[in-house]
Amino acid sequence: MEEKDLFDLFREESDNLNETPPPAAWNRLEKRLSSTAKRKKKRKPLQLQLVLVVAIVALLLLLGFVSWFVARQHEDLLRGRREFAELKFLRGEWSSNDGKTTDLMTWKLRDSLTFITNKMLYYDGTLISNTSLSIKNQGKDNVFNFNNQNYELKEIKNNTFIFKAKNRSEIRLRKSTDDRFTLSFGEGMVFVFKKKSK
Repeated sequence: MEEKDLFDLFREESDNLNETPPPAAWNRLEKRLSSTAKRKKKRKPLQLQLVLVVAIVALLLLLGFVSWFVARQHEDLLRGRREFAELKFLRGEWSSNDGKTTDLMTWKLRDSLTFITNKMLYYDGTLISNTSLSIKNQGKDNVFNFNNQNYELKEIKNNTFIFKAKNRSEIRLRKSTDDRFTLSFGEGMVFVFKKKSK
């Protein structure tokens, strides 16, 4: 018996493989295929709905964060403006007299967001120094400028406005109820100013 090639065997037996299934078998196969297609169609909308829900939740979280951030920035701006408005007690002429030494200051608004003054120190009637000072509202921050150094308003406590620089030095403005205020630079220099009567 000669050995036949595998492909020759398939070719010879291929006539026996062509069998047509009965119509009932086709119907069962079509029903099964259509039910699988329906299940796949049902899953797609469910997956699409899940993706849509996740996208909506992510969008709501993003909108919530953005609105919180904007509200916080707005609150900081309002706080900065309110603190600047509280400093308006400085407007006017002030003097500090310690025997032969006299300090004079006239605080005025240069514009709606900036107070300016010159602190003039006299000794025995002679001008010894003339220092420019300013307080500026820069949105949420109020900045006291002294000797070309910026001091940011960090807190208000017991009518005292505490300004701090990056090098940790401080300027304190303390408002009194009797037309006086105290200006202190760090630990050592303290000046008590009285409002000049008009």
